[in-house]
Amino acid sequence: TGVMETIIQNLTIELHSMEEHQGVMEKNIQNLTIELHSMEETIISQLGSKIDNIQKALDDFTRPVVVQCPGGFFKIGSHCYKMYPDTRLTWPASKAKCEADGYVMAGKPDDALNLRRYLFETFGSKIVWLGAMGDGTSYRWIRNDGLLSNSDPLWTGGPPHEISNMCLQLQSHENNVIATPSTVYSYNWCKLRETYFLCEYLIL
Repeated sequence: TGVMETIIQNLTIELHSMEEHQGVMEKNIQNLTIELHSMEETIISQLGSKIDNIQKALDDFTRPVVVQCPGGFFKIGSHCYKMYPDTRLTWPASKAKCEADGYVMAGKPDDALNLRRYLFETFGSKIVWLGAMGDGTSYRWIRNDGLLSNSDPLWTGGPPHEISNMCLQLQSHENNVIATPSTVYSYNWCKLRETYFLCEYLIL
């Protein structure tokens, strides 16, 4: 009987000890849970802040830039243009004139019809050189703007028949404005024909 009581007493002590250890473990688990929740809230807060910063950076990157064209230029779409209404030159001489003045020959317009409308209403009936020339198979913009497709619907009179030694013109002549209001592009001999031209101020 004495031995049994001792065994029972020892078991009781061990059980109490195990219960105490269990209580400590539960307390530790509770503390860990609290810490995890705190860490989770911190991480979410930091991520939220970073996401907000990324979104703001994206908004700033994609926000349209308001550009003021220099004096003597007019703005159509995202381009600043300068017209020389009293000067007619060949295409190579026009290109050289633009570059000598610190500009470039007008590249691919955002809205060719609107550009033609502005030229006609502001400068009257004219035909102007643009910065594209035939390479034998198609007309290529000289400033990395790609090709002007031969099937582009803006060609006056349909696809071009002559491509070699020809350069691109924008028709803002009265006859074309009235007769072909939905087309603007034509072409002529680069080195033989003298006509008006359009320069562009590059927006960096």
